[in-house]
Amino acid sequence: MHGTHTEGCDEAPAAPPHSTTATPIETVTCNFDCTPASCGDGKINKARGEECDDKTNNGIHNDCTDTCKRNVCGDGKQATLGTIHEDCDDGVNNGTPGDACSAACDLQGCGNGVIDVGEQCDDGNTSDCGTCNSTCTVFTPASAATGLIFAAAAKDMKVTDTFTVRDGATMKTFGFTTNTNNTDPLKIIFDPMDATDTNNQMAIKIGVAISASGLHILAAQLGVTGIVNLTHTLATSQGDLDIADNVSTSNFAVFGMTGGHAGDCGAGVGCMQNNDCASHVCKVDHTCQ
Repeated sequence: MHGTHTEGCDEAPAAPPHSTTATPIETVTCNFDCTPASCGDGKINKARGEECDDKTNNGIHNDCTDTCKRNVCGDGKQATLGTIHEDCDDGVNNGTPGDACSAACDLQGCGNGVIDVGEQCDDGNTSDCGTCNSTCTVFTPASAATGLIFAAAAKDMKVTDTFTVRDGATMKTFGFTTNTNNTDPLKIIFDPMDATDTNNQMAIKIGVAISASGLHILAAQLGVTGIVNLTHTLATSQGDLDIADNVSTSNFAVFGMTGGHAGDCGAGVGCMQNNDCASHVCKVDHTCQ
């Protein structure tokens, strides 16, 4: 006791001559403030090996365990009540074959967003949408749908001919007209009497019309072949929609759209990357916007 202050313990060395105080020393039994040391007293005593001490909040399911150690994945103590959340914690068995808890303390299984033993992928859900199939056995990279339009020369076309292109959100039907004063962007001007209005020239005009239509599709002529190459601007299976045509000549043909993958999980569905989602936004909580 020093003066009127009562100490529960004091393991400091004797005060030097002509001094009334000594330098406090922390020990496994005594805190710096000369109170008895124990896990749960709210004082982090490093001499005891304590990493934390949240007093009555210490516990095997809290951020600070009942032994005053930080709750970490792999310690066998599942954190569920504090700021740390673990789905499981099987200690040294985490991530081993046959154990249901992963090395990251997530429950192993398809749809948890972690590639567990026996899985080839895991996009955070158990549906066929996104970049991984419903059983987490097949990974498919996100890709954009593509298609082709083989244009016919103007001499083979009629004003009643049409073709329809869809991007998954919008549908546009394109027609043809001989009216040189036409202002309808979905009408393609052609001259059946003009020998220079070849299939290549028609391909150019078709590509321009599609690109300017507002569809999420880029159209570009392939060289001087009379072929229009179509590519969806988004990597999504929702672009896999047939091009419909009602064109009288067999010289005009359409193929696709095909080859789009992923980018098709709806709002609220689990995801691991933007390309899993139809909105192309995977939120921080790993669900699609």
